[in-house]
Parts: sequence; structure tokens; C-alpha cells
Amino acid sequence: MATRVRITKEVSKRYRRASKKEKGKILDEFCATTEYNRKYAGRVLRKGPDRKGGKSPPGRPRPLRTHGRKPVYTNDVRKALVKI
Repeated sequence: MATRVRITKEVSKRYRRASKKEKGKILDEFCATTEYNRKYAGRVLRKGPDRKGGKSPPGRPRPLRTHGRKPVYTNDVRKALVKI
């Protein structure tokens, strides 16, 4: 496990500076060495190795997500519609 992290650190530096063609070759080489899935390997090389179990860095909260549609009417308009 420690060797994968060490390899990832070294290869990710090269990967970030490489051109698109070089990135493909580096990715193939990295996948063969670490036996990672190609899509996962690309993500790891872009972001670097995980720190402390993949948690976000301290002092940087995760963005809040809002699900669903935004309301069409405001509360004032809803109250008026209910009266009608």
C-alpha cells in the first residue's frame, strides 16, 4: 500500500505536466503497475493520493447540495392562491 502511494506521488507530478498524448501513455503505464482501473487511475493522478482516508482537507467544508426543483411561487403568492 505504501508503495502505491509513493508511486502515485511521483507519477502524478509527471502526469500533471504532460501533454494529452503523454498522459495516455503515463496512464497505461500506471494502470499496469498499480493494477488500478483506468478511470480511477486518471482521477487519482489528477488529484494526487488520498490523505487520511479521502476526507476533505480541514477548514474546507463540503459544498451543500440542494435537490429538486426550485419553488415556482413564494409563500406570499401561495397564501393568496389558497384564498382564491
